[in-house]
Amino acid sequence: MSDFDRASLDRTLPSAPGSPDWADVMSRARVHQSHRRRRLVALVAAALVVAVGTASASGTVRDFFLDRGFIGLPPEGATPSSPETAYEIVGLVKDTKYQDLREQFDLAIKVRDKASQANDAVLLIRGIKTQIADRKAKASGKPAVAKALDDFEQALSAVEGEIYQVKLQSSQDPLNFPIKLNNKIAALQGIIESADVRPTEQTYSVFRTLSNRLDEQLAKVDSGVKTRMPPVNQLLQREKLEPLKAEPLKVEAKTTTSQQ
Repeated sequence: MSDFDRASLDRTLPSAPGSPDWADVMSRARVHQSHRRRRLVALVAAALVVAVGTASASGTVRDFFLDRGFIGLPPEGATPSSPETAYEIVGLVKDTKYQDLREQFDLAIKVRDKASQANDAVLLIRGIKTQIADRKAKASGKPAVAKALDDFEQALSAVEGEIYQVKLQSSQDPLNFPIKLNNKIAALQGIIESADVRPTEQTYSVFRTLSNRLDEQLAKVDSGVKTRMPPVNQLLQREKLEPLKAEPLKVEAKTTTSQQ
């Protein structure tokens, strides 16, 4: 160690009796760091005492921390033995009100649920249409059955086309064909979560409009399953064919294997 470095350390760390060597310098450095940690702990403890004292003077400790935007605090009366008790989100961004974030979250959940309903309806329609294709192949030479199956399939396809753009085959197709209800509803998710603020009235209005339009299509699916499918199944059973079932298309998860 140079005389300059040693002198700098001696100014920072007071010299011990005798000639200082490297081990002595490191020892005194550890002692110095220990003192700094203790002072830091003492300052933090003092700050907490002041915070709690201020909270006690102005209200409860819980209200004090809620007002300052801490998150993850349990609601009143929650205990470790009650895991079913939901925790409140009490603030994420400075100057953003809790109620604004609550409304943002609630609407985002509603959009997610509606998009799921739309996709589930498409899967149900495709599940039934897959069965129709199978029965049509088995009902060759039976025009009455074939016509009933065709009519039912066309009714389902019309609803499917309103919920989902059936012409999509590649990633570029959304540029060529207009998006349908499921994509329009899902697109609201990005708008709602683009900023930590309360959703605009226009967003609520668009969501209500799209939700009502989707509900109309879902009602058609439900009506088709309950009123149009039973007569078709009666024809199938007369021909000793398996009836149709209101079962969604089963989508197998794609697995990828890495090449060694």
